[in-house]
Amino acid sequence: MFSASPTPDSSRTPLPRGSFPILGAALAAVLCVYVNRHTLSFAFIPYDEDLQIVFNGHLGSPRHERLAWMFMTTGYNGYYMPLGWLFTSLLYTVSGIHPGPYHAALVGFHALNAVLIFVLVRRMLPAIAPKLASASMISWADGCALLGSLWWSLNPLRVESTAWVSGIFYAQALSFAFASVIVHLGPRPLAAGPGGEATGGPTDGWHRPAVATFLYACSLFTYPIALGLAPVFYVIDWFTGRRAGILDKAGFVAVAAVVLALTLQAERKGEAHFSIVEARLPLSIQAARAGYALSYYAVKPWVPTHLARAYPATLVPAARPGNPPRSFWSAQIYIGVAAALLSCALCALSTRFRSTVGPFLLCHILLLAPMTGITMNGDYVTFDRYCALACGAWAVGVAMFMAFVQPRYRGLVATAFCLYLLVLARMSELQTGAWRNWDSVVANVASHVEPYEFPELQYYSPAYVFKMAGQYDKASATVARGLRALPGDPTLLSIGREIAECRASYTRFCPFAEVHVYLGEWFVKTRDWREADEQLRLALELSPGYGEAAYNRALVRLNRGQYWDALHDFLWAEAHVPAPFSPQQRQAVLSLVAKEARAAGDLALEHAVLGGSGKLPGRAGSVR
Repeated sequence: MFSASPTPDSSRTPLPRGSFPILGAALAAVLCVYVNRHTLSFAFIPYDEDLQIVFNGHLGSPRHERLAWMFMTTGYNGYYMPLGWLFTSLLYTVSGIHPGPYHAALVGFHALNAVLIFVLVRRMLPAIAPKLASASMISWADGCALLGSLWWSLNPLRVESTAWVSGIFYAQALSFAFASVIVHLGPRPLAAGPGGEATGGPTDGWHRPAVATFLYACSLFTYPIALGLAPVFYVIDWFTGRRAGILDKAGFVAVAAVVLALTLQAERKGEAHFSIVEARLPLSIQAARAGYALSYYAVKPWVPTHLARAYPATLVPAARPGNPPRSFWSAQIYIGVAAALLSCALCALSTRFRSTVGPFLLCHILLLAPMTGITMNGDYVTFDRYCALACGAWAVGVAMFMAFVQPRYRGLVATAFCLYLLVLARMSELQTGAWRNWDSVVANVASHVEPYEFPELQYYSPAYVFKMAGQYDKASATVARGLRALPGDPTLLSIGREIAECRASYTRFCPFAEVHVYLGEWFVKTRDWREADEQLRLALELSPGYGEAAYNRALVRLNRGQYWDALHDFLWAEAHVPAPFSPQQRQAVLSLVAKEARAAGDLALEHAVLGGSGKLPGRAGSVR
């Protein structure tokens, strides 16, 4: 523990009790709003926001079928997150697809999290070192808590989850997570006893653990970013010397286990969703990648420069045509693994290091364990948003070590740290511009990676987005730029052919309809027929003459056993596709319809279909 005894500074009169926390919380919230004020005018960008919000047909006013989808689906976003969907749906009811209210909600959540992290750090300090609750230290300790919380909230690493609308799930989950830790800590000690022990601390009872567990469950059911927080509650009790049993935290472990099981199930569905088949990576590479991620997230928060949507140095190189060979065992990997091993060695060999820095390193590892890619195969990417909880632990460490600065150095340390915070705030303000629109996101990625690196972010995704938005000139220019860097790349050549087809036939349709068709094909890969049917229905609602969408919907409805509706959609598609179906294609679909009709005992329809009349007995002639 921190054994150094701070020298009482009786010459300074502390602020009246209760005034500084209010002022500190207000300052933290105001600064967050000011730094992120420009985001209120930002647009939606087609980076998850299209699938999650703009084209998500399940959002809107609460109805039975919408609530059932929110609380029963895991495959749509790869996670079980009913509370995240519920809040976003309520926001959608108010604002529709106008991005302003979503960004306002994001800024509001970030301001709330800044206040919560200030309260959390302020309660942790006297819990770790009871002397900080004494009358001579309380004002300085509160000031250190404010500085530590501002380091967290003004850090440019927070920009990704405050300027990007899909970050609202992370921001909401963080609010519940911080609140659960605050409730678990209980009331702040009011003073320090003669022997340095805390007095006026938390009282035992079942209410506080129950509320803390409920808030933790709300965090995980919003978005499972806090899965690693469950064991951290044990570390907090050990580090603060709390007399708490194992069972009072069993609720955290139980909730985390349930959500982990749901998350693993959703990830398995997500692999089928993206139709990825990958070779198993050696354990040595997975461990090295995890070591790199842990060291990366321990260093990047202190020098948060050159921020981008993702960082290619953390990728396992794939065999892509045109890419120069690059070994996984780069200098960054070696440095990361060495740093992780050195930290473990220091904790094992040095009692002082283990009792001071050790608990923060342990929290760092536990909180980031789900984000290190140790369970993933293939490309693993470090994202800025992954380290929000781990930075919360380091915010406590910042405040803790500043609190024990000698009185004669406090003014100098506080001034230097405030200047550092001003630099971070300015960097955050500038970094928000990278998320203004899709063009700024693409430009930001291109400025941080080599032309041959990360083609998914540099070329594939931008070209697809421009194509789906009907901006074919931009899409073609992106493909051409990619082919100059990656000659003969098959994915880029395929996208180029799709763009040519779009120019020839799809321009007469609403571009958003094509997005729904793309999403429908996406859900077909997971055999999620209901969701695919909904996306194709929305496409036809926007562009009734979209024959390709009607044809795809016919196949989806056949898989759902809706053979009558499938036949209607197929006949509608026949009348609207630019080129007629081949006899083989037509016969294949009609044979499937006849097969389903025969299985259902509808012999009249089977005879009509196989006879080629196309007439539908007992149905109106119009197919829509």
